[in-house]
Amino acid sequence: KYWRLTYPLLGGGYKQQAFKLKTEAEREMAKRKAEFASYGAAAASLPESLRVAAVEGHEKLKGYGKTLRDAVDFYVVHLKATTGGKDLKEAVDEFVLKIEATKSDRYHQSIKNRLETMVKRLPAGYTTAQVTSMDVASILDGLAAAATKRSYKANMRTFFTWCKSDKGYCQSNPVEGAPRITSDADKDVQVLTPEQMARLLEECDDSILPGVVLAGFCGLRMAEVSRLDWSAIKLKSKTIAIRGAVAKTGSRRVVDIPDNAVEWLTPRVKTEGAVWPAGDEYRRPWNIARLRCGWGPFQSTCAAVNAVQKAMGKAKLKKLNRWPDNALRHSAISYRLAKTSDLALVATQAGNSPSMVKRHYDAVVERDAAEAWFATRPAEFETGKVTKFDK
Repeated sequence: KYWRLTYPLLGGGYKQQAFKLKTEAEREMAKRKAEFASYGAAAASLPESLRVAAVEGHEKLKGYGKTLRDAVDFYVVHLKATTGGKDLKEAVDEFVLKIEATKSDRYHQSIKNRLETMVKRLPAGYTTAQVTSMDVASILDGLAAAATKRSYKANMRTFFTWCKSDKGYCQSNPVEGAPRITSDADKDVQVLTPEQMARLLEECDDSILPGVVLAGFCGLRMAEVSRLDWSAIKLKSKTIAIRGAVAKTGSRRVVDIPDNAVEWLTPRVKTEGAVWPAGDEYRRPWNIARLRCGWGPFQSTCAAVNAVQKAMGKAKLKKLNRWPDNALRHSAISYRLAKTSDLALVATQAGNSPSMVKRHYDAVVERDAAEAWFATRPAEFETGKVTKFDK
């Protein structure tokens, strides 16, 4: 035999407990009665405003099949996730200071600018724990090019990973829940025509022309060009030694320099030093050259770039074409594959797998166009056309 106590729960429903002795069951019953008496007294002492709020809340939730307790439990989880964070601007300043000593100047300045843009686009006083995936998506939606969105997203992911794992400033990384960034370039690569490339080279300042040549005719990534030193370029043997520290994949490779690229580089070759300008000169001449060739507009903090765009006028800016993602590298690989039909060689020198090169670059351009691409040499411009000279 045993004694069984059945009593209602405060939140609704009932519970049963079994006892060997009657005295134990009576003690538990007395304890439960005292709890209900205390609960009733507390409920009776509720102020009128709280009673009204409870009734209103109950009515609003009733249509969704939810209770006030459900609402409170849900909101408590939200509060735990959004409290305990650090002021977003202060966290960004701390993170930027941390990476300053360990990363390159260009990377440091780039991530600093992007994170500061993030802070400006969120409400003042935001903490690291308050940033949501919707906030991240909103920031990215305000950017034009898919490549720019990916760069911002990668930088924000790095920052919030540090906030979560290293500092405990947030319980989750809001970037992980942001939508995937897609563009037309994810489906079909877009390339320049030989005429567009010739025009672009004509507009390039001497400070960036070698880098554009290396990307457009040798297939180097722009990030690799920005890290490349002139000492790696051997015009005599027509090769470029891409060290692991320069390559995106971290693997060393040797890239051939086509004859027309040699002709572009020869008058500008140096024995050492950065191929691509650093600091404020990193993007200014590059954006201006593209604007003059009909691409843009660009969101820029550079006064010189914005001055060129202002001088063009709104009507002309609207007619500009969007610069294709990775246009120079995509063009170089597509044209070289069409010219040589050597999938293994092109993949090796591009730093990609043969399957990836075949999937994205095979049959993108015709062989005749490839011949014209690699026949683009230093020439005089006459009435907007390029005069090509035999070697």
